Amino acid sequence: MYDVAVVGAGPSGSMACRYIAEAGYKVILIDKEEIPRYKPCGGAIELTLMPKYKLPNELIEREIELLVLYHTSGKFYHRIGLGAIVWRLKFDAYFQYLAAVAGVKIRELRTLKTVNWKNGYYQLRLNRGKVQAKIVVAADGVNSPTLRSIGWEPFKPNEVYLTVQKEILSSKEKINEIIGEKTINFYFGKDISKHGYGWAFPKRNVISLGWGCLLSEINNTKASFQRFLDYELVKKILLSGETIRTAAHLVPMKSREVFHENGVVAVGDAAGLVDAISGKGIPYALESGELAAKTIIKVLDEGDLEGLSHYKEALEGSFLPILKAKYDIVFDVYKNDDNIMRYLDLWQKHRASEIAQNLWKK
Repeated sequence: MYDVAVVGAGPSGSMACRYIAEAGYKVILIDKEEIPRYKPCGGAIELTLMPKYKLPNELIEREIELLVLYHTSGKFYHRIGLGAIVWRLKFDAYFQYLAAVAGVKIRELRTLKTVNWKNGYYQLRLNRGKVQAKIVVAADGVNSPTLRSIGWEPFKPNEVYLTVQKEILSSKEKINEIIGEKTINFYFGKDISKHGYGWAFPKRNVISLGWGCLLSEINNTKASFQRFLDYELVKKILLSGETIRTAAHLVPMKSREVFHENGVVAVGDAAGLVDAISGKGIPYALESGELAAKTIIKVLDEGDLEGLSHYKEALEGSFLPILKAKYDIVFDVYKNDDNIMRYLDLWQKHRASEIAQNLWKK
């Protein structure tokens, strides 16, 4: 019997359960994978996240100072951008560690089967055992079994990106030569992604080489991904080392309209809290987990589930308007190569939020 059960041990879930446990409540964190877990993610974060969440420098695989964006027309764009590259396995494990220190009970290799309301508690049936909780946090990704179990509609093919990423084992010297010591690369063009882009994010001695496209725009995943790999600049990176892993992942591009139902709260990817244009989700996962936790703590303190409605208000007072503004223009941005290049021209001088909220429709 728990006050809160959190399903999904990514950044949003681990952040939420840590805060709730620190407030003195009994919390369990459940994940279907073995912890720590690998996730196909470029792992780029803004440098401001380091002090904000007191992240140890040991998590940084490589510091970033320059972003270079290539278009298949031959044009390229660049901008100074201070950031860091992390391995998601280590990054997520750090927040899982903080949750454990706070007293959260963590259970790995637990697959959620059903969620039902019974006798004043949610009953979570797992592949091994059952859990009861007053409140459930759905932090289990774009396909969220938690939300499906309570009847929420899944994201449609035109609301999610399919991403495929290769990990290329190379050397630090080779990476510095073909990408740059503190540089990350992006690749745009309708011929390599009908709606999306590719990336090359260097870690210490590995390059995360990835590609994403709106799922509804993909007829043949293998052929679509191969067109990206055949792009001259990408081919050079692919041949720079040995491919040690290839993995695919779905990323939402549209935030949900509803973020809670009765005692179930959605955070991170499960809530669709991802930048529709860039696919960036880590900062929104962390902040949504924190905002959900603060709302849940107040609800538990006061004993009134109606108070969960304040979670959406908190999101709207934070980053949700920016995500909605980006979704409002994303199909226009990726409509054709001229629009993509217009967006990239604006991006060189303006923040993406400013483009979405003020500049694009002018």
